[in-house]
Amino acid sequence: MVTGGINEGEKAYTAALRELEEETGVIPDSFYSGDAVETFYMKVIDKIAFVPVFVAFIKEKPLIKLTEHDAFLWLSFEEAHKKLLFAEQKRVITHIQEAFVLQQPSSFHLIYEK
Repeated sequence: MVTGGINEGEKAYTAALRELEEETGVIPDSFYSGDAVETFYMKVIDKIAFVPVFVAFIKEKPLIKLTEHDAFLWLSFEEAHKKLLFAEQKRVITHIQEAFVLQQPSSFHLIYEK
């Protein structure tokens, strides 16, 4: 999962694409609205965050160029589900698995395709 912030005046999907490229060097072949919002409590600022979810498809395993991190993992759905700590993340990847991997994603959610 790639995460990040939205700059002032930026659309959420544009921010997601920018963060994906900045953090990994990857530009996806197709990009979808994930039809989900991750909700979680941020103790540090005592606020509840609502974060839109996006799904990026990459046809071939890319060369990852990390700029903000020192490691990454390619995991199967089952491995990722076991590794995640937060219930919302598990709920979101289960939704993505069911709606975007196990079946053809709806064109309604398509943001762009190469």
